[in-house]
Amino acid sequence: MTNNRFLEWVLFAPTTSAETLEQWLLKAMQSIDDDSEIELPAIEIVEGTQYSAILCYDENVEQEDADIAQAMGDWVDGAIHVVALHRPSAQYLIYQAGRKSEEILLGESDAYALSEKLGCPLPIWLPQDRREFYQLLLIEGLGLAEFENTIGDTYQKLLTPVSYHAVSGGVAIRPIYTLDAEGHEMNVSGESVPSVFSATQIFPNHVVSLITAKKDWSFFHYLADKGQQEVGAFLLDLSYDDEDDDEDDDDNYPVLKEMQGQTEPEKICAAFGISEQLFFGGSREQ
Repeated sequence: MTNNRFLEWVLFAPTTSAETLEQWLLKAMQSIDDDSEIELPAIEIVEGTQYSAILCYDENVEQEDADIAQAMGDWVDGAIHVVALHRPSAQYLIYQAGRKSEEILLGESDAYALSEKLGCPLPIWLPQDRREFYQLLLIEGLGLAEFENTIGDTYQKLLTPVSYHAVSGGVAIRPIYTLDAEGHEMNVSGESVPSVFSATQIFPNHVVSLITAKKDWSFFHYLADKGQQEVGAFLLDLSYDDEDDDEDDDDNYPVLKEMQGQTEPEKICAAFGISEQLFFGGSREQ
């Protein structure tokens, strides 16, 4: 979430010209739909010294980013990179000479390192100085000892620290929050916790859920995966009245009407053993 917009995906292509990259994007979208009247989605283009990046904020783009990258790769020399950190799979794709490969990114630190490597560093993946949405990753049904034995200190090697905690529902992983000079809460772990995709790769036999909420609980989103399977989604957004719109947001995820027998966010978290103090960063460091 950046400036109240959700970043759907980022595409890196080997050019230092924003104008050239925009032309490539339009050509790729036209080749997919065979439509000369196609309009560009809501995007931002960042020029770099080797690669430039398209930041797409439009969830209504009919063409998948992977299709755009593949089409663009037909005439562009060099690899096309696509990053979509919110996805549980196909999170980082590379297209080169008609071949596709997929790699794992451990959250914003890896994504930022990639953008630096490509000569187009993107500050969107650096720590933000204000929080509207809070996130917590829950690996359900996992004991702390098994977590530590399996993963070691991998999650501590992110851009900035995360902390993990044993709760009754499993192991909760959250960013470490602190206070800025004006006393406002600040997240020092980037935009989000480590990705669902990376956790499901490491713990394929456990349900991995990403929980996102506002501090007043006016927004609450639970999204769960197990391995490569979508387990379920629960959404409460008091800014929207149409429940049908809410149910369309998570695509292939079964819509859950309740969680742990509860429908209120506070009670859902409590059922997993997650306190408000833990979720919203009660252990702050000055």
